[in-house]
Amino acid sequence: MTAIIDRLRARPLVTALVLLAVYFLIFALPSLTSANSFGRGKGLETATDVNSQLPFETVLLLSILVVIALLRWWRACHMTTPLRKGGLKFVVPPLLFTMLLLLLAVFLQDADGIPIVIELDRGLILTLLLTTLFVGLFEEFLFRGCVFHGFDVTYGPVIAVCASSVLFGAMHYVNWIAGQDFAQTTSQVFHAAGGGVLYAALMLRTGSIWVPVILHGLWDTAVTLIATAN
Repeated sequence: MTAIIDRLRARPLVTALVLLAVYFLIFALPSLTSANSFGRGKGLETATDVNSQLPFETVLLLSILVVIALLRWWRACHMTTPLRKGGLKFVVPPLLFTMLLLLLAVFLQDADGIPIVIELDRGLILTLLLTTLFVGLFEEFLFRGCVFHGFDVTYGPVIAVCASSVLFGAMHYVNWIAGQDFAQTTSQVFHAAGGGVLYAALMLRTGSIWVPVILHGLWDTAVTLIATAN
């Protein structure tokens, strides 16, 4: 076991790409035999739909943490590196924009003028927050952690930012495989790739993956609240 782990650690890019392929198959394979696959179904539309994903997202998060622990990539994934306080000034603009979006989501009203968040019961809101948080944690640990590290040690930080972001965006095509409209999914792909560049750049500036983790979690929460509003 130790010999296998040492070989994986010695080939970080190959290890990261294999890991990414495995997770892609985990997402995609269950949908391939569905009658709603490849754009013939619909995406998650309600908060309840999103919350139903919590057990799956919990397993995913635990699995990537186990992988990082086995590979001893805590520092390589910027999870234990010290925060560079001088880089925090670059966090302010995206943080303010994300907070404004979150406020919009909180005060978003339905057709009867009732705030959406008030309509949701507390248990549903808590589960929704946990789900979006776990999604953000998993995606950051995988892409800004493992995948970024693999490209960084092989080709340097610039290639790592670009490659990890493109792959992050492309990964969202699993939503199309699961049944979501292709045009809508492609829009998500481009938005995710752009967000990936931002998150990776902030990680480099601040030296810590926890900065993009927080921003990603807040962004997903706001977007999900707005997208699932009835």
